[in-house]
Amino acid sequence: LKYDDSLDAFGVHGVGGFVGAILTGVFASAVLFRDSVGDPNYVLGALGETGSERGAQIFAQVKACLVAIVYSFVATAVLVKGLDLTVGFCLPANEEEQGLDQAAHGETAFDFGLATEVGMANGVAEPKPASVPPVGANRYTVILDGTQNRELMQVWSDLCQVSNGPPTSEFAAVYPHVTTVQGNKFRFSGGDPSSVSQNLARLFEKRLPGRKIVARIEA
Repeated sequence: LKYDDSLDAFGVHGVGGFVGAILTGVFASAVLFRDSVGDPNYVLGALGETGSERGAQIFAQVKACLVAIVYSFVATAVLVKGLDLTVGFCLPANEEEQGLDQAAHGETAFDFGLATEVGMANGVAEPKPASVPPVGANRYTVILDGTQNRELMQVWSDLCQVSNGPPTSEFAAVYPHVTTVQGNKFRFSGGDPSSVSQNLARLFEKRLPGRKIVARIEA
């Protein structure tokens, strides 16, 4: 079928939901339902007067499943076609390989150390602005100059590892506000930009002796 279902929605929600709905008819208990709702006049309906006739109830469950399948297929087809005619439903092959974090948003959500930096350096698609501006106020970027991006990424990756002692005051002042890291660009949300940039520069100068790290704030 060549469809992308990385979350296994069809297997979990489609197949699992269909089987579960059918088995609801198989294992339905009129007595338990009547006792739970507290209605002595509850009509047993499809389970019959004795509550043991399963055929009609199972048929009702199957019919409901088929209606749900048809409705979901038609509604999904309309939505997919609408997206395809407007913003486009499929990605170019190079952007799909690179991933939407970098291709569509121009940043990465997680720090994977040197692997992140190498992946960006070898990326086949240039970052482009997000279609919708990020939500939230007081967002800014601090750019570090004075060393190579690879060294910055290695130091930052080491700093983010679990350690036995407490974090340095510089790291404690910076880390709560970090949103993403890309090369020498650290994006932040919240905090005082001047204080954060100074602490970030001192943090890396301590880890990279002999380097003069200069921090620039970019709105």
